[in-house]
Amino acid sequence: MLFAGSPVKEIEALYYPNKEWEPPDEANRILTDRRLLFCSKIENLFDANKKKNVENLLLSQKAALAWLKLHPEYVIFHTDKNLGPAIIELEEYVRLAWRDHLSDTSTYRRLDEKEFFSRISYIRSSILSFIDKFKSIPEGEKLYITRMLEDTSSGNECSYMYLLAKIHKNPMKTRAIISYAGCLCSGLAKWVDTQLQKIVKHMPYVAKSSSNVVHDTTARQWPPGSLLFTMDAVSMYTNIHLGHALPTISNFLKNTTKGKNISTIEKLNIPAILAALEFIMMNNIFKFGDTSWLQTA
Repeated sequence: MLFAGSPVKEIEALYYPNKEWEPPDEANRILTDRRLLFCSKIENLFDANKKKNVENLLLSQKAALAWLKLHPEYVIFHTDKNLGPAIIELEEYVRLAWRDHLSDTSTYRRLDEKEFFSRISYIRSSILSFIDKFKSIPEGEKLYITRMLEDTSSGNECSYMYLLAKIHKNPMKTRAIISYAGCLCSGLAKWVDTQLQKIVKHMPYVAKSSSNVVHDTTARQWPPGSLLFTMDAVSMYTNIHLGHALPTISNFLKNTTKGKNISTIEKLNIPAILAALEFIMMNNIFKFGDTSWLQTA
């Protein structure tokens, strides 16, 4: 929990490396000699001809891993709450994805091949239009979004859904994770995230992790009779009603005193943030296995 006035981690600036850049020739001979010596030492450490490191796996563990490689009908996946890896039959994994998530027609809609590729084309052109429309966005940030879009490889244009096992629940349930990494929207989504972080750091408090909550609440002296209570949200993201959330965020930034102060201090491009946020939330296309889906809520 971050309280007002507590230190705030510096927000990382968007950066995309220029792959064509080459460092200039070294003018300092001492630095050159040190670099060559360093490289030589590293190469010696990883010399393939040297004796290999002693393996730390038991024979039974190596045999288990070899067996798993030969049996794709099993899936190794992560558990929720960082409780370690779990194993499950592929058929059961797919069944749980359908039971817990994809069967909910109010949240997900399956796309046929034609609509999928049509939406992919729409997303690509819309992001380019966004960059062209909001010219006041700093050049470095626009370049980041553009390069992330251009570098999206064929076949990875959309997100992918995978499951986390809630083994602490009885009966077991799953949490759906839809990863934006590497997809067409990843650059724009990252840009939105950096803008929202600028807003969040001005909030009275934000729960960053359970360990921070424990540390900050136990470090304070609370008056007698104080009550501590918790709340939980079921499938929080999919329960955010876009028709309510987007106007609420817009009203906060445009019409409230605190929102307008934050916008002024951080020099926020409110129209661009709202447009990008709406686009990201309305165009969450993802794959699960060989099927394509649109998140509608």
